[in-house]
Amino acid sequence: MAHDRLKAKGRREGGTFAPLPSYVLASDNFKTLSPKAKNLFLMMIAQLKFRSGGTYNNGDLCATHSIAIEWGFASKSTLNEAIKELLERGWIELTRESYFGDGRNKPNLYAMTLWAIDDCGGKLKVKPTRVASGKWKDWKPN
Repeated sequence: MAHDRLKAKGRREGGTFAPLPSYVLASDNFKTLSPKAKNLFLMMIAQLKFRSGGTYNNGDLCATHSIAIEWGFASKSTLNEAIKELLERGWIELTRESYFGDGRNKPNLYAMTLWAIDDCGGKLKVKPTRVASGKWKDWKPN
């Protein structure tokens, strides 16, 4: 009933909610990311699906140019630079390399290191984890 009231009163949009702790946003690692890397970070979080207890598709996130165009990435090189930056800073990790299968290209898949890697129906080349790797915490400025 309360859920219906919120929607009826126009106080809440539909869709998922991505919890992002303030200590993550306040970290030097996040604050010093380039604008393009922050944009990609948000694009990838927007793909996450949450349920009680965490995510259920972390590891099945992609950063293809066709998706990134909608997020303001005009060129593939800018997107690739942002991917490289998030990988180097430990915000994302590769869970499957791209390949050609079923008559079409399959993209690289990534996981956000803020959450555990999910099973994702056998799509991944890495095993699911019980806890987040937290690799982003290991980054130190030069």
